[in-house]
Amino acid sequence: MTFDALPKAVQLNFQLRPVRVTTLNDKSDFSVRYDFFERLNTGGVKLHAQEIRNCVFRGEFRDLLKELSTDKNFLSVVKLSDNEQRSAIYEECVLRFFSFLEEYETFDHSVVEFLNNYMIKKNRNIPRLELIASFRNTMAWLAEELPGGIARGNRSITPLNLFEAVSVGTALALKEDKRLNKGRLKKIMDSEELRKLTTGATNSKKLVSGRILYVYDNLRK
Repeated sequence: MTFDALPKAVQLNFQLRPVRVTTLNDKSDFSVRYDFFERLNTGGVKLHAQEIRNCVFRGEFRDLLKELSTDKNFLSVVKLSDNEQRSAIYEECVLRFFSFLEEYETFDHSVVEFLNNYMIKKNRNIPRLELIASFRNTMAWLAEELPGGIARGNRSITPLNLFEAVSVGTALALKEDKRLNKGRLKKIMDSEELRKLTTGATNSKKLVSGRILYVYDNLRK
């Protein structure tokens, strides 16, 4: 219908109500875009942080995350619920791998901000080929070493902080020695020390570095 075809009462409602418009263009800061999108993300089905990133941070890096999230070895290692699979958590796991592998030492306290900043940087300069190769090689090694995936006990879902520790710690170890001893990683995952580093409020600088380096150090013994 055209405006003139609407009932007069409906026309009046349009005329009396303000409509606020905010324009974001190609010069708008990425962090501003994300914050604005997140503020609007309050009605209906709330989007996960990575779903917002996929909308806001478009570019080659976003496309790379989507591509690598379909890697067969990666999918055999990372176990997600149906809801998580629909919420772009696979892509976020790939993002976490790259960001923590390159910059875990600079992590402060906010995972969302840390991942956002990394994605902004890599949209301008995607990861080097050796980092992409590290992802594929690490997932291939983990798929062989952990046929049940990154999970503990009877649980079939992969905790994100355990994924960070295992994947990044393994990648760092493989960088030092491509012939790591097999059969150690499952015991490392089930250790009491790693449980402490991945349980409760674990997103502190000390615990993030601690769990990654715990896996790294113990794989190289």
